[in-house]
Amino acid sequence: MAESYKIYISSTYEDLKEQRQAALEVVRSQGQIVVAMEDYPATEQRPVDKCCEDVGNCDIFIGIYGYRYGHIPKGHKKSITHLEYEAAGEAGIPRLIFIIGDKCPWPEEKKDKNRKLINEFRKLLFESHVTTPISKITDLPNKILKSLIEVLSELKDPQAKFLKFLPYLSNRSTQEEELEEIISQCHDCLHQKPLVCIIHGDEHECHCSFVEKMQKYILPEKLILPGHRDSIGRLGINWPGTHSLAKNRFKRIQLKLFRELTGSYKDDYNTLVEALNARIAPLILNFSLNTADWQDNDPELIYRWFDFWNRLPDLAYGKKLFLFLCIKYRNTDNMPYLTARNYKKRNEKARKFLSQIDFNKYPKLHILKFTELAAIKYEELDEWVDKYAARFYEADQLLYQIEQFYKMRGITSLCMVVLVERLRELCRKTRLGYL
Repeated sequence: MAESYKIYISSTYEDLKEQRQAALEVVRSQGQIVVAMEDYPATEQRPVDKCCEDVGNCDIFIGIYGYRYGHIPKGHKKSITHLEYEAAGEAGIPRLIFIIGDKCPWPEEKKDKNRKLINEFRKLLFESHVTTPISKITDLPNKILKSLIEVLSELKDPQAKFLKFLPYLSNRSTQEEELEEIISQCHDCLHQKPLVCIIHGDEHECHCSFVEKMQKYILPEKLILPGHRDSIGRLGINWPGTHSLAKNRFKRIQLKLFRELTGSYKDDYNTLVEALNARIAPLILNFSLNTADWQDNDPELIYRWFDFWNRLPDLAYGKKLFLFLCIKYRNTDNMPYLTARNYKKRNEKARKFLSQIDFNKYPKLHILKFTELAAIKYEELDEWVDKYAARFYEADQLLYQIEQFYKMRGITSLCMVVLVERLRELCRKTRLGYL
């Protein structure tokens, strides 16, 4: 029996009902599994955490975008549709993007009256993906089908899962060296002192994919674990929403943590330690927050987070626990001046706070604050091609294509979220055996 893949369909709802239905029919015609908002109550106000979690559990993401930005849930600065798109990028799954073009007739009642947010989002989509605007709405099903067949053929390749993640392996050598150094110091005592890693940088630098890279490739090698990609477990926990006291927000973190690890809401250290000791493989607990939602009590919340783990009793000998705190600075490119200034202030507050934390107050923790994640320079991709890509692609041709892309854009570095999409396109053109 042919393998079926889970495909998430994302869009706003009321304005794109017919287009969503067409996408559902295309996906099902190929024998694939649809995951979509139709599985939730038929409303724009669907549960954001559930949506983003479902996106991360899928194999392919289909995004259809018109002229509505969509519902912005309480405690967030972006619409659910926008957050789903970002969740797919963080998960490293292929994103098939379809945008209703300006030349396509479209009813005014299906457009936002204030188009500032949707225009910014559409601009981001066009800049980040190789996509042709839909000029005739009747063309959409065939365009979806063609793109889907291409991606499915790649996923059915025995090496496809690695190739899908391949672009995210591009250079993070500075951070890898920092991790290697601290691992050499604490390798034998991680059961007594968990390793806390603070990963910070622009939200377009794909923090969670860097965590996945460490989980699947870097840590198994440094810890001398089996080469299997699942030799280290990983659990992601979102930072709690805003508009409540720090102690209440941290209580939500605890409840989610205990429910996921112990199966109950009993917030007891002994129960937590028993659950961690029962796990055979090392574990990464990944916590993420975006400075777009930075609140005045976030420093207090982060201190509570450190205190909680500093009081954790010792695990059984040989157990290894990694705590990753991802802080994503809001990207301000292409924002209006006043909006950008507001977010830049929040970014600087978070940076300043991180620089002032006294890690010596937490003697029961190994703590590593990585060098801030930065955009990837062209020169840094040489090692990526030699170490990873050359096994599957014509190396000289790929390097030439990458160099030309950087030159044509007149840039010296590129953020990871855009680079990944471009590398995938260039890799398809230089696949060994398909030249």
